[in-house]
Amino acid sequence: MRYFAELDENNLVINAIVDTSITNNPAAIGFTYDENLNAFIPPQPDPTYILNTQTFEWEPDENLEYDLHGDGKLYRYNKELTGWIPTWDPEDS
Repeated sequence: MRYFAELDENNLVINAIVDTSITNNPAAIGFTYDENLNAFIPPQPDPTYILNTQTFEWEPDENLEYDLHGDGKLYRYNKELTGWIPTWDPEDS
């Protein structure tokens, strides 16, 4: 099986047929090809997220708090628990 990724002038994938045996991470529409990693990288969901170069997935910065739901409650990502833990609730003040 082979794959084809049509890139625009910014290395953004605009069309893809996937075969995962050629690169470290398969192409998908909206992903960007990183030549140094030989991988297609998904769009960064938030400017503070950090790319994990082993999984090629964006991860939240564990040192920052995020208002995930826009309700003022703050959460921090916990890698060990692989999930979000609450750190502050405005109703507790």
